[in-house]
Amino acid sequence: MSLSRPILPNKVTVYRRTRSAVWQARIKLKTGGWHRATTGKHDFEEAKERALELYYEMNAREKTGLPQVSRRFSQVAKLAIKKMEDELANGYGKSVYRSYIQALDNVLIPYFGKYHIDNITPKIMREFDVWRKKHYKKAPAASTVTTHNSALNRVFDAAVQRGWMQQTAVPTLSNVGHKGDVRPAFSFEEYRQLVKHLRNWERLHIEDAVK
Repeated sequence: MSLSRPILPNKVTVYRRTRSAVWQARIKLKTGGWHRATTGKHDFEEAKERALELYYEMNAREKTGLPQVSRRFSQVAKLAIKKMEDELANGYGKSVYRSYIQALDNVLIPYFGKYHIDNITPKIMREFDVWRKKHYKKAPAASTVTTHNSALNRVFDAAVQRGWMQQTAVPTLSNVGHKGDVRPAFSFEEYRQLVKHLRNWERLHIEDAVK
């Protein structure tokens, strides 16, 4: 059981869980859902004031076009990973999800994890490009950058769907990776040998068919 006290009817409630001396806050969002946060206070009156502060701060964010509540990149990325893992386990996930998960675990969460999802600016993305080159000790291949961009978009999509980020705040992702090495065209001598081989192969198969 927990002790619950409404502060603003149907808008703000503070409550204390059994075996905990710290008051928690439950705040109604404009979307109709509820946001839960700790007040960090043991005293009820102090907890009430903190809960009201959180409520007015969240409303101020909403009025300026920002999401009422945000999350750190690492938190949203873990939700995106969980969704991909569930889809893979149920047999309808794409095989490329494994590459996305690996990119998130090894590169993207270590770099972006501390940032709030709605505060990843173009400047931060440019700094990431510099850091990534140092991480790989060279400019990454275009295919690697594509994988990173796709994994990032999975996280941004999860944040937008949950109201933690506005679509307009999703950064534009570019691909500045270098193209992979391409095999040079056949030389004339290689082409001549290939044609000769194909002719011999065709002649032998015709002879076998006639026998």
